Amino acid sequence: MTLATIKFAWADDKPGEVTIKPVSTILVGATPEFEIAALSLAFLCGEQEGDNRMELGRERIKIVCYPHDGKGGPKVASAYIELA
Repeated sequence: MTLATIKFAWADDKPGEVTIKPVSTILVGATPEFEIAALSLAFLCGEQEGDNRMELGRERIKIVCYPHDGKGGPKVASAYIELA
């Protein structure tokens, strides 16, 4: 598996406006199921708000999680992988 860093942009709802995301990551060579499982485990078993540092193969990574403020138990608002 490889952790790739990418940059992308998309058109907003307003004509002529573009949003640029400076950095995002994607696991290359991993199944979507693996990535969802890793992010879910980090959220449920680690820090639900903040960094979960670990190693994935030879890479040191952190899974960053943010919870959703709502009723009915913990919910993921956002979770993503970064290089540590």
